[in-house]
Amino acid sequence: MKALILAAGKGDRFHPFSYYRPKPLFPIANRPLIEYTVRTLVKLGVGEIGIVVGHRGGRIKAHFGDGGRFGCHISYIDQPRPSG
Repeated sequence: MKALILAAGKGDRFHPFSYYRPKPLFPIANRPLIEYTVRTLVKLGVGEIGIVVGHRGGRIKAHFGDGGRFGCHISYIDQPRPSG
């Protein structure tokens, strides 16, 4: 099974906090928000996850890598400009 996570937004309403950290990496109970989504998808049997990244997307890529440590394969789709 495959899933797609949309994580390319700039998080304008969270400025100045989102200037250095993308909104999906904001910590909730010492874990990035998007990590809860990834872990839940894996528990549901999803083996391949695509993450659409934009603003500071390199940080999301660095956190998840290829997804091996989460028990799935993660690929990334770069979206340089928001397109809704």
